[in-house]
Amino acid sequence: MTAAESIAVKRQAPAKLPALTGVRFFAAVLVVFYHFWRSMVPQAPSNAFISQGFMGVSLFFVLSGFILAHVYLPGREGDFPSKKFWVARFARVYPVYALAFLLEIPLLAMAVAASDAPAKKGLVMGGTLLANLALLQAWYTGLKWRWNFPSWSLSVEAFFYALFPFVATKMPRSSSVLKALGGVAVCYLFVILPPLFLGATGRVWSAGAGDQLSQAMTFNPVIRAPEFVMGIFLWQLVNELEKTLDPAKLKRLGQWCLYGSLSALLVLSVVFPTELPFLNQRGVLDPVFALLIMGLAHVTDSAVGRFLGSPTLLLLGEASYSLYILQGPVHEWMEAVIHWFRLPVPGTLGLVGNLVYFGVFLGLLVAASIASFKFFEAPARKWILSKATPKPAQ
Repeated sequence: MTAAESIAVKRQAPAKLPALTGVRFFAAVLVVFYHFWRSMVPQAPSNAFISQGFMGVSLFFVLSGFILAHVYLPGREGDFPSKKFWVARFARVYPVYALAFLLEIPLLAMAVAASDAPAKKGLVMGGTLLANLALLQAWYTGLKWRWNFPSWSLSVEAFFYALFPFVATKMPRSSSVLKALGGVAVCYLFVILPPLFLGATGRVWSAGAGDQLSQAMTFNPVIRAPEFVMGIFLWQLVNELEKTLDPAKLKRLGQWCLYGSLSALLVLSVVFPTELPFLNQRGVLDPVFALLIMGLAHVTDSAVGRFLGSPTLLLLGEASYSLYILQGPVHEWMEAVIHWFRLPVPGTLGLVGNLVYFGVFLGLLVAASIASFKFFEAPARKWILSKATPKPAQ
């Protein structure tokens, strides 16, 4: 038996964390609102969480580190099964990722053919497509706007997946609450250094503007890696607390973390009703998200935990990746249909009409994400894993 096989045998199946699955749906929807609410419904009031909805990506990054640590780190012995891990991650994310690009190719091909310089533009789009399919677009921000724009975060996640086996082997097998908390704090220090630097140098950042340095400090995988590693240390902190506290105290701590984090987010939305200040961007709210994750991991029997862990929210949470990655293609196809049939343009339909249009868009996106998860994503993952698993000798 190899070391990797030994790990697979000795590691028990991790405890399920249903509330953390359900909350992924709301994080993905928050990003969708950020991308489309203001353009589709310009008359409707916004608030801090819609105007800064990209914060949902930071929650995904911290949660990604936490969940991978929860699944792969307990009871590990010997070498980390890197190849098995990378195959599992590829099977998890790449099929729907590729599907999103397949959905965009016809629309962009028609746009290229109708352009003033189709040969030149076609060459550029073909080259950037290859870079995007190779998950390289976050390394140079000029690449990320050419195709499915939300997919930049998958380029970042791909770097996290490449990094995880090496981080996992360096994590101490035993720790303490203080050491784990120190790891979280050090990671957070590296999280806030880029926005502090940008603020100190007077640079203005937005998702589609800013100089190359500002863009790199927002999208570059190395810059975002501390959020992922923070999630790993957060899991270690939770693990040490589970060893230290009795169940009753652990439950109370979880309640304080959950309701404290939700209260903090509510207060911020009231104090800053239209836009959070500059420093509340790009991961600076990660401590609040960390408290939220800690709370949801331990309050499954609370009203919030039961709601997020309900069968409906579990399905929506499982489909949240498809929802996130398909938002661009679904929006572009709806725009194409409107153009082909000369229908009224969204944003010009009046408040009620625009609200209806946004509701139709969101409903179609949710339906597409569920269909994608059930009939494409899950079967494709199963097929890839079956092909990658060595068959037993006869």
